[in-house]
Amino acid sequence: SNVMDIDQTEAGNNILFLDVDGSNNVTVDQKGSGAHYLEIALTDSHTLDITQDGSGDHAASINLSGNPTTLNLTQDSSTDQNYLLSQTCTAVSCSATVTQN
Repeated sequence: SNVMDIDQTEAGNNILFLDVDGSNNVTVDQKGSGAHYLEIALTDSHTLDITQDGSGDHAASINLSGNPTTLNLTQDSSTDQNYLLSQTCTAVSCSATVTQN
């Protein structure tokens, strides 16, 4: 019961590792001329919208468990960006919006 929309386009070197369990909604857009790396591990009921764009080399590691989490992550620039989130949501739900540019 997972919904995935994965796009890896343009001239960059894009790498994605995805490990999901349960019912999740994941949108990933890796584009631009940079080298983009994304590692995602999810338990049940999470929603992710991740964009890695631009000429910078961007890397992210996302590990979510517990109650539902919504994450919007944008890495978009000519500057190299790194992001790490390892979270167990204990509230009714959790959310984060992160923009690195």
